[in-house]
Amino acid sequence: MAGLPAQMDMEKRSSNCVILHIKGRLYMATVPEVESRFQTLLPICSRKKVVLNLSETIYVSSDGWRFFLNASHQVSDRGGHFLLAGMKEEVLDAFEILEFSGILRHFPSLSDALKANPSLPSRS
Repeated sequence: MAGLPAQMDMEKRSSNCVILHIKGRLYMATVPEVESRFQTLLPICSRKKVVLNLSETIYVSSDGWRFFLNASHQVSDRGGHFLLAGMKEEVLDAFEILEFSGILRHFPSLSDALKANPSLPSRS
């Protein structure tokens, strides 16, 4: 699968919120690098709202969805809240087909996720 390599950048909006921007394609060849980067950032995600901004993510394979599930559990285990935001139509279609809406919280945009009370269900 040729294309953009996946990249993860962090932005800390406040003492209670960390935004992780994921760009490119998340698949077998790129997920290990994203997972490794996430593990280095995980300590600062404790007891925070962690928003994965997927507005520049153009493809997510089963390896990518597994990463999201694992990351969600790791953030939750540390007392935080894990939210997905800004999925492109193709990514959102896969999310819905896989029926992850009952497992992973998602919002149409980054601004919606930032406004959200992390303890309430998402409105999508």
